[in-house]
Amino acid sequence: MDTEVLPVESKYVIESFIENFTKYKEKSIALYGIGINTKNILDNIDGFNILGLMDAENVGQYFFGKKVLSYDEVIKNVDMIVIVARKSIVNLIYKRIEFIEKEYGIHIYTVDGDLISNKNKEFIVDDIDYWKINKEQLMAKIDENEIISFDVFDTIIMRKTLKPQNIFEIVERKLYEENSIKLDFKNIRVQCERELNEKNEAPKFDEIYRELKNKLNIDNDLLEEIKKIEIETELNCIIPRHEMVDIYKYALDKNKKIYLLSDMYFSYDVLEKFLKKCKIYGYKKLIISSDCGKSKASGKMFEYYAKLNKNKKMLHIGDNPRVDIKMAKIYNIDTFHVFSSYELFMHSSFKELLVDTSNIDNNIILGLFASSMFNNPFILNETKGILHIEDIYQMGYLFIGPLILKFTLWFIDKVKKANYTKILFCARDGYLIKEIYDLIIDTINIDINAESIYFKTSRRAATIPTIENENDIEFILKKLFKGTKGQLLKSRFGVKASLDDYESEELVTVDSDYEELRKYIFSYKDEIISNAEAEANAYKNYLKHINVNYSDNICVFDFVSSGTIQYYISKFLNKSIDGLYFASNSIPNRFYNDFRYIDSLFGNINEFNTNNNLQKYYFFIESILTDENNTLIKYEKDSTFIYEDHKKSNRNFSKISKVHDGIRSFIKDTLSMDNNIISYNIDNKLVDEILGLLMSNKCIVDTNIKKSFYNENEYDCEKEDYVWPS
Repeated sequence: MDTEVLPVESKYVIESFIENFTKYKEKSIALYGIGINTKNILDNIDGFNILGLMDAENVGQYFFGKKVLSYDEVIKNVDMIVIVARKSIVNLIYKRIEFIEKEYGIHIYTVDGDLISNKNKEFIVDDIDYWKINKEQLMAKIDENEIISFDVFDTIIMRKTLKPQNIFEIVERKLYEENSIKLDFKNIRVQCERELNEKNEAPKFDEIYRELKNKLNIDNDLLEEIKKIEIETELNCIIPRHEMVDIYKYALDKNKKIYLLSDMYFSYDVLEKFLKKCKIYGYKKLIISSDCGKSKASGKMFEYYAKLNKNKKMLHIGDNPRVDIKMAKIYNIDTFHVFSSYELFMHSSFKELLVDTSNIDNNIILGLFASSMFNNPFILNETKGILHIEDIYQMGYLFIGPLILKFTLWFIDKVKKANYTKILFCARDGYLIKEIYDLIIDTINIDINAESIYFKTSRRAATIPTIENENDIEFILKKLFKGTKGQLLKSRFGVKASLDDYESEELVTVDSDYEELRKYIFSYKDEIISNAEAEANAYKNYLKHINVNYSDNICVFDFVSSGTIQYYISKFLNKSIDGLYFASNSIPNRFYNDFRYIDSLFGNINEFNTNNNLQKYYFFIESILTDENNTLIKYEKDSTFIYEDHKKSNRNFSKISKVHDGIRSFIKDTLSMDNNIISYNIDNKLVDEILGLLMSNKCIVDTNIKKSFYNENEYDCEKEDYVWPS
C-alpha cells in the first residue's frame, strides 16, 4: 500500500513502528490491537516476525490474516508485545497484561518504542535527615521544656501564595483592575523593605510605606488605600498550618507558657488579627520585631526572650535554619526545625514544578497546591519526599482544580469575545464545567449576556433524530464499530433486531465486509427512519422547552470531541454553531474539514503523536466530568429522558462528587485570594504537568481512589473499565 494516501495518524504509526522496531526483526512479536492501525502496520512492513495479535475478547479469531493469541500462546512463543492503541488507553491495556512482563519477562512496548515498565519504576528522592523526624518527637521536646516559643509565618500560620512577594503582585493587579491605577508596586515595595532592613533591623509597616510614598510619588489618600489593600490581601491569604496549631494546642494543654516570635513589619494589632483568623489564642506574649525593635535575625530578640525566662528550659520551634535555629542556640535555647511548605515542596518528588516561578498566575496555582499538600510539615516524612494521596477530595483540589480553572478562564474569554446568546454545556461532561463557569461569572460580575444551559444529550441522542434518508444511515454506518450487528443496530440507529434475526449475533470488526454490513442495516431502513422521526419530534420539544432555536448564536461545550454532537445539533437546527473544547479530536474528520467552527485549549489531539497528559489521561478526566445520571439514550415527547442502565456508574457518583467538591474548593480559594481572576494567564504546560504527576511514579495514590474511576461507552459498545493507569 502507498503510505502517501493514508491519513496522517496511520502514516505516523507505520513510520514509528518501523523506526523503533527494525532492530527487533529477529524477535517474535505480538501486536496488541485489532483496529485499523494494526492492519496498516501489517500491510506496510516487511521482514518482521509478527507471530500474532492480542485482544481481550477475540481470542482464537483471525484479523488481517493473523490469529488473536491466547495468553498461554503469547507466554510460550512471543519475545515482545507492541501495543497499537491510542495513548489514552495504552495504560488500560498494560494494566491487563502487565503480569506477562512481571512473571514471564516478556517486555511490553508502545508504538513509539517506549518500554512501559520503565515509566512505572519506583521514584526515589534523595534521603535527608529531616525525613527522620516526626510530630511525636516534637511533642516529646515540648514535654521536656517549660517555655515554648513558635515562629509565626511559615511555622504556625502560612500564606496561600507560593512566595511572600506574590502578595504584592496581587495588590498591584487589584490597583489596576479595580481602580485603574498602574504602579510598579511589587518591585518598589520589595525595594523599600530591603533598603530599610539594611538601615534598621526591624522596620515598621508605616516606615516602609513612607518610603513607598516618596518613590511612587502618590498622595496620602492613595497611600492609605494601598496599605488597606495589602493588609486585606494578606488576611485573605492567611491560613493555619493545622498540624502545627494542633501541636500549639498540645503545649497549651500541657500548661506550657507560650511565646510567639516574629520578624515582621506588621503591627501587633494586624498580626493579632491574622492569628485570630487561624483561631490561635492563649499565648503569653506576642513579640514582633517592628514593635520591640529587636529581630531574631540579629539574635537580639532571642536575647530579650531568654532574659524574660531566665533559668527556664526553653524550646523554640521555627522554619528558618539560620534565624530560628542557629540564632536561638546561641542563647542556649533548645530548638526544633520544621520545614515550611516551600521547603517541603523543594525536597518533594514534585520539585520540578518549581523550576520556573516567574509567572505570578502560575505561582498562585502552586501556592494553593503547596498550602494544601504541604500544610503539614511532617506529611512527607514516612514516604521520604514522595507525595501520598489518601483523600479523593484532596486529589480533586490539587490535581484537577488547576486544570478546570485554566480551561474555564479560557472558555470565558472566548465566550466574551464571540457574543454568544446561548451556551450549551453538553451532558455529562458539561455538568461541573457549567457550575464553575456560573460561579466565576457571578463572583466577578463579567458582562456576558449568554445564557448557560445544561444540555441533556449524548452522541446517540443527538445523532438518531437527524436521520432522514439513506444517505444519513450510510454516514452513520461508516463510523467504525466494535460489537455485534444487533448491537450496532440498537446503539447507532435506535432499533432492536427482530427475534428471528440470527444474523444480529455476528461480530462487526474492522475486517468486516462493508457491503454485507450495509445490506444488513438497510434491511431495517423503514424502522430506522420511522424511529428517527419519532425521536426528532421529541428532540424538537426538548429544544423548545429549553428555549433554543434557530435565531440563537450558539456555542456548545464538550470535553474532548471530534465535533459529533456539535455537528448533529447544527444539522438538526440547520445552522452553523461553534464548539469550544478542552481538546478537539482528530480534526479534520468526516464532520469538520477545518477549525472554522471549533476551538480548543489544548489543540487538536492526534491519537498517537500528541504528547500531553490531557491526551494520555482524558478518559480519567472524562470519568470525573459527569453528573449523577447515566448516559442519555433519548428524549421523550414530554421532555423527559431515558438513560442507560449502569448500576456501577450510579453507585460511583458519590465518590466522584467528592472530587467535584475538591475542585469547587480550589476555585473558591482562588477567588477568595484575588477576584481579578479573569486576567490570569496560567500556563497550559503547568496544569498539564500537574495532571501528569498524579499519574506518575512520583505520587502514591491509594488503591481505593484508583478504583473510583470508570470509562463507559455504550455508543461504541465498549465495556466499562477502570481508567487509572497501573
